Amino acid sequence: MGYDSTSRLRSKLDRAKGKRDAILEQVKSYKISIEKNKEHLINCQKAQTIIQLIALQTQSLLEFRLNELASLAMTAIFREDAYELKLRFDIKRGRTEASPLFVKDGKERRPMYGTGFGIVDVASFALRPTLWSLEEPKKMNCFLFDEPFRHLNSAAGNLHKRAAKMVKEISEKLSLQIIIVTQNDILCEAGDKVFHIDKKLDKSYVKK
Repeated sequence: MGYDSTSRLRSKLDRAKGKRDAILEQVKSYKISIEKNKEHLINCQKAQTIIQLIALQTQSLLEFRLNELASLAMTAIFREDAYELKLRFDIKRGRTEASPLFVKDGKERRPMYGTGFGIVDVASFALRPTLWSLEEPKKMNCFLFDEPFRHLNSAAGNLHKRAAKMVKEISEKLSLQIIIVTQNDILCEAGDKVFHIDKKLDKSYVKK
């Protein structure tokens, strides 16, 4: 009887040891997995930090390039009344979005509120070749604009003269061919080549 009890006790003890050893092996496996996950997490965090730094550098470069040409264009036309273009970057739904802002005398204004559409015209004109200059490889060096300065004050003819000069400077600086469709005589006079289109009935007549 005593032998049987001892035998059963040893069997239970052996089973308990077996369970313990299995648990210890499992714990060891979990520890190894945790260490690997920690290393993976650290690598992910490092990668995320690098990506964030690259994103910030890219945003700074983009803002500088857009601000440079657009602000120069607005200054060339509006002089002391010019706005400065800035970009505000916000993260929405996991994506980075850029919002353009016009700044003057330390005050920020959104393009469609309180700045006047003439300023928007000038900024939007300058942004297209600026974005093109950031492309690699560049797809083309020709732009077509339809009445790009339609909201400039027509009573102030000097604004259109400045706009025409600015267009020519951008064209020469970036080696761009800029084609403008317009009814503005001042812009037409500033063109290297001018074509007049007359439409009679259902036909269009072009003359140089």
